[in-house]
Amino acid sequence: MEILDIPSAMVGKLIGKAGETIRNLQLSTDTRIQVDHAAEGDTKRVTISGMSAEAVARCRAEIATILQDEETKEELDCPAGIVGRIIGRGGETIRALQSASQAHITVDQNFPEGQPRKIIVQGRPDACQKASMMIRELINGEPGSAQAIIQRVCAEQGIGKTHVMSCPKGIVGRIIGRQGDTIKQLQRVTGATIQIDQSTDPCRVTLAGQPSSSDQAKRMIEDIIAGGDPFHPGGPGGFGAPPFGAPYGGPAGPGFGGPGFGGPYGAPFGGFPPYGGGFAPYGGAPYGGAPGYGAPGGYGAADPYAAAASGGYGAAGAAGYGAAGGAAAGGGGQWQELHDDQGRPYYYNPATGVTQWEKPPGM
Repeated sequence: MEILDIPSAMVGKLIGKAGETIRNLQLSTDTRIQVDHAAEGDTKRVTISGMSAEAVARCRAEIATILQDEETKEELDCPAGIVGRIIGRGGETIRALQSASQAHITVDQNFPEGQPRKIIVQGRPDACQKASMMIRELINGEPGSAQAIIQRVCAEQGIGKTHVMSCPKGIVGRIIGRQGDTIKQLQRVTGATIQIDQSTDPCRVTLAGQPSSSDQAKRMIEDIIAGGDPFHPGGPGGFGAPPFGAPYGGPAGPGFGGPGFGGPYGAPFGGFPPYGGGFAPYGGAPYGGAPGYGAPGGYGAADPYAAAASGGYGAAGAAGYGAAGGAAAGGGGQWQELHDDQGRPYYYNPATGVTQWEKPPGM
C-alpha cells in the first residue's frame, strides 16, 4: 500500500469524467485507488493498494503521468449512417475503443438530418492519437470490421496483451454459453475481448486486452475447461477468490448455444469492453450522457460500470447507454429512430444524449 498527497485541484483530473480515468487506471494496473474527499486543505490523500509492490508502483507512475499530461481534444466528422458502427451493439465498440486507446470518446448526434455527426475524443495526446486512428479506420472500413481494426492497431502500437489458447471442440460450448451469455459475461467481467475460431479441433481461443484483463480471462477460461465455474469463487473447480481489483460478476447461463449476434463468437463489433464490471468505485455513464457520477444502464441492463465499491461514487443518475426498460425511458417522447450503415435501427434521445439499440417503451 502507498499513500500520496495530491493537490485538491488535481483530484478531478485523476478521477476523470464520470470516473472513467480512475476506473480505467485501477483495471489496467490491478490496484484499488481511494481518494479521501473529506480531508481539508490544499491536498487530498490518495491510497493505492494492490496484490504486489510492482502493481502499486506502476499505478503510482501512471498517476504521476496523468497529473502531468495536458489533455487534448479532437472532433471527427462521422456520417450519420456510420455512427452505429462506432458505437457497436450495446456500446461494445465504443467501450473497446476507449479501453484500447485510454481516451474518452463521446458521440454528439444532435445535428439536422443529412449532416455528419461529431465524435469527440479527449485525453492525453498519445491516447487521442490512437483513438482517432482507430475511429477513422472504422469510418472508412468495411461493415463488421471493428474488432479486427482495434486488434490490429493495438498490435501495431504495442497496446495490451494477447493470449492464444486451445480448447477441445466438445467443450467450447461451455465458454460460449446459452445464446452467448457466458462469453459475454467473461468479456464484461474481465474487460478482455474473446474470439473463438471453431474451424479447427481443438478450437483456437484468442484473448486480447490490457495485461491484467487478458490474464484474468485466460485464468477463467482455463477454469471452465477444467470443469469449474469461475463466476462462483470458492466453488468446485473455482479459483477460491477473485483476482485483486476484479471481483467476478454474477452467474452466466451455463448451457450450450450459438453466438448472441451472429458472426464469430465474442464481441461482434467491439474488442475489450473496458471497465467490464470489475470493481469500479467510480460509476458513471460510459459516454454520450451527462457526466455526473453513477448511472444505471450499460451492457444489457444493470450498468457494469456502476458496480460501486465502498467509498466510491455510485449514486443513481441519468440513464446510460443500452439501459433497458425504465432506464431507457428518460426523455419522454423525444426518442428518434435512426439506422446504421447496415440498415439496423437504433434510438437516440437528443434531450439526454443517450443512444441505444433497444426500442424505448411506448415508442
